[in-house]
Amino acid sequence: MTLDHFSLAIFLLFEASRVGGYLRRARQPMLRGPAWFLSVRVDDAFHAGPGPHILRRYRRWIALPFALDVVLGAAILWSGHWTLLNALVVGMTVVVHAVHALAVRRAEREAREFEVDGEDRAAAAVVLSLAPRRLRDYANATLELLIAVITLIPFGWLTARYLRDTAHADLRMLFGKPLLLLYVQLGILYLKHVVLSWRSAARPGQAAEQLAVREAVRRHHMARFDMARLLVAFCALYWPMIVAAAPEERNGVLAFWLALWILAGLAVALWVESQRRILREMLARTAPVALPEPFLEASPRMRPLCFEPATPSLVIEAPGGLSINLASTTARWAFAYVAGLAALLFVVA
Repeated sequence: MTLDHFSLAIFLLFEASRVGGYLRRARQPMLRGPAWFLSVRVDDAFHAGPGPHILRRYRRWIALPFALDVVLGAAILWSGHWTLLNALVVGMTVVVHAVHALAVRRAEREAREFEVDGEDRAAAAVVLSLAPRRLRDYANATLELLIAVITLIPFGWLTARYLRDTAHADLRMLFGKPLLLLYVQLGILYLKHVVLSWRSAARPGQAAEQLAVREAVRRHHMARFDMARLLVAFCALYWPMIVAAAPEERNGVLAFWLALWILAGLAVALWVESQRRILREMLARTAPVALPEPFLEASPRMRPLCFEPATPSLVIEAPGGLSINLASTTARWAFAYVAGLAALLFVVA
């Protein structure tokens, strides 16, 4: 097995896992039964009228990344640079979640025109603590130590090999892949920070229960990010094995490592799915709460991108739809991260 075959195997596993994710997201609008469509209170007239059309549009939106996968994946395979499939997997992971978030906001905005009269959507309490939630409060010390040790092992071993080698191997070849995987870890850590900063809200009659559910969901997301970082750190261990192996042994080393990585990934996926089932049951028992969204009254139509420093929200609503605010700190950091990833790929290629 070559690195190209390994990259293709990871890409195919990623695509297979996305099928389950799509089916789960496709059922999300009806999670709480026919009385709700996402966070919008509806009645039978909604399901008999515009409801099915809004649902179909929502499902088409969340299916769009599949089409993007096919085009980009085919282009990479045709080019012969199959290792770029790894970058595609990382990028599409972000795209899938971003498209889903936008599709949810769009579907809720369309359904809100048919919301049941008299339904109080206002939040009773918005959690804005004077002591903001910190990453350290949601960190497992043992897991963080394990991730740090696994991350340092490849760099320590490769550094020692470089210093012992009188010919001094190419630094880009030796450290390029571990650096890329470390950069992916940093991106996951920043996503963890972004999700942790999301606001929470509750209704008058269910405040304690809803805030408890939100905290359970938040801790689940934090654990998922940590598991992803652990898998990425574990992924880097294969490179010292490849560097140390003789050319005729590398296919066997790659096959062995891939089997271990697949087993670890399946174990994490099973754990995540078991936790999701519990959280879905908890969410189904509580009524959703929608926070008021910023609105751009000056915009005559929807703009996919806007720059509104006075409104720091990442996604804001315009009269014709939703717009990504480039003035948001999150957006600026996201673009900086993507630019850094592109530069790193160019340097180590």
